[in-house]
Amino acid sequence: MSADFQETLGDSPLAREAKEVQYHDIITIKHKDTGCLLHSHPYRYPLRYDDGRISSQGQQVTCMHDFTDTNNHWEILPPVAGSDSKALGRVVKQGDTFRLRHVNTNGYLLTHDVASPLYPTNEEFQVIEPEAGDGARFNDTLFRLDPFDKRKESPLKTKASVVKFFHVPTIVTMWTHNDELLPDWGFNQQEVNGNKKVGDADNFWTIDNIIGLKGARAVYVPKQVKTLPFLAKWYELQLTMFEQNNKLSSEHPYASEPQSWPLTLSGKSF
Repeated sequence: MSADFQETLGDSPLAREAKEVQYHDIITIKHKDTGCLLHSHPYRYPLRYDDGRISSQGQQVTCMHDFTDTNNHWEILPPVAGSDSKALGRVVKQGDTFRLRHVNTNGYLLTHDVASPLYPTNEEFQVIEPEAGDGARFNDTLFRLDPFDKRKESPLKTKASVVKFFHVPTIVTMWTHNDELLPDWGFNQQEVNGNKKVGDADNFWTIDNIIGLKGARAVYVPKQVKTLPFLAKWYELQLTMFEQNNKLSSEHPYASEPQSWPLTLSGKSF
């Protein structure tokens, strides 16, 4: 539904938890499908994998389900080298280019054209030293937020915004999976890699939490519910259903005929 239509709806429990993310916030990042948090730690990839391939021996980037681990904390930064005090308090927009600093080890997240541990066709993620991230490898640390709803320029919000982390130089998206876990050297955590199939439906992430939020930003302020004429909302709903129905490529078990709609004769339970 359009933004105008959604503004006529009251806040949901999810909206009460949603907070606008600002540059230099410390955040946790959650994979939408597997529910784990983006993680790094001081340990490195082994020199050689079980299949004989050589790794970069860079600092590991994984995904884990322990929500209390401070190694899940990342600082979201503007796309400039070094510090940028002018960005303090500026809201991150969906579609922005940004960088991520791992708080506990003070390095920058990147991916590059090196095969990942479990998927040789995908790219390895690692955290590099700040000197390299602000210097020769600066471009490798650049990511862009690709929103699920394609509404760029809207604020990035915790819980509510669903986005892909699109790597600018190599055109891959950050991805994790739980069909196979890393071996003992990776503490049996989930692998994170750069997926070259950027259109896959399981490439999406959310900002789960802002660490240490306080003051006015920590207070929930109910939104003002706007109004639209009933016929305008009714027309938009009919048009949207018509458009979505035309996109269906085959029959499905929840199909219903127009004559059953006014009285919801074939309603479905959600």
